[in-house]
Amino acid sequence: MTPFDRPGPTAEELATAPPMVGGVYTSFLLPLSQAVAGVASEDFTAFFQRSYGDPVPVFHPGSFSETCRAAREQKRLLAIWIHRSGSAEVDNAANAVIKADDVRQALGEHFLLWGGHVDRFEPHQLARLFQVQTPPALIIADAVNTWDTHTVEWPMNNHVAVQGRLAGPDEVVHDRVLRMLNTIGSEHTQQHVRRHAQSAARTAQIAADRAMREAQDEEFQQALEADRIAQEAADAAKEAEAREEEERIRKQAEEEERKRAEEAEAAAARDAAFQARAAAAKAFVEQHGASGPAKGAGVASLVVRRPDGSRLERNFPEDTTMEIVYLWVSVADDMAAIERGEDITAAVEHKSFQLLTSFPSKVLEDKSATLKELELVPSAALIWRAQ
Repeated sequence: MTPFDRPGPTAEELATAPPMVGGVYTSFLLPLSQAVAGVASEDFTAFFQRSYGDPVPVFHPGSFSETCRAAREQKRLLAIWIHRSGSAEVDNAANAVIKADDVRQALGEHFLLWGGHVDRFEPHQLARLFQVQTPPALIIADAVNTWDTHTVEWPMNNHVAVQGRLAGPDEVVHDRVLRMLNTIGSEHTQQHVRRHAQSAARTAQIAADRAMREAQDEEFQQALEADRIAQEAADAAKEAEAREEEERIRKQAEEEERKRAEEAEAAAARDAAFQARAAAAKAFVEQHGASGPAKGAGVASLVVRRPDGSRLERNFPEDTTMEIVYLWVSVADDMAAIERGEDITAAVEHKSFQLLTSFPSKVLEDKSATLKELELVPSAALIWRAQ
């Protein structure tokens, strides 16, 4: 039995287990034997080197809480590698993904990497909290200082917010891992830059306030000069405002002209599209008739039920291909509008859809197949499904 195959918690475990995520009991004690299985996180770098050789990613040697504290101090994100020995998929991910030069470079730029063997108690609990069913897994998290409903708590009073997660051999592949690391790492760097810019702005504002107070001390002596400068600035502002208004009016006129041209182009395109639809409907009538043959031998009676509850009905020779049936469904509304003498602009255009048999449900994808080959003779009820 693996750690992930354990039975559910007992009543006693529920009563004593600490809340991990949002006050929900999500972590329970494992058998004592698991605490000494696998490899300790403090020895994970040496274990990884013995198992896979150089180059070795830089794993933080401390416990998970110590690694979180170091990440907060260094203002870096956490990269959590969940490992299991004896698995070809994990070995392949270790060699092809986590050891790759570009992956190690991305980890070194933005993240503090911590490795845990899932057969150990703490990595196992983290795997459960991060909902890792099958190692390997790489989780990106932010070691935050406070709890909220989106954080994971392990151990007590240590909170992390998950930023990204790849788990299992199908997800932990080189390109997906590198894309996740670069995307999240870049966003983290941008946030750091923004915070630095905000701090610089606050410093600049303090300096500006100080300069303003110093300027106010000299205001009396400089009053006349300030009035003159203010008047010149006001005159310049009025001239600039007038130029801006002229430019706004010019751009508005250009924009209105552009919109008129676009609307005319769109109207022409709509007219062309309606003409094409009408031509398609008329061509279908000319080639296949407004209505199908009468029921009888060698004739298939088709009923197509659409999502709005409406139905299309028509008879076809049994050697008719599904391509013709699809064409009939696409132009049926336009054919009906033309027959009633109405403008087809009121009819719905069906651009993309599929036809399915009702029971058993099967998509009729082979448009070269005949109704007889598809066993739709003498009658069949089909379902229309939009794509």
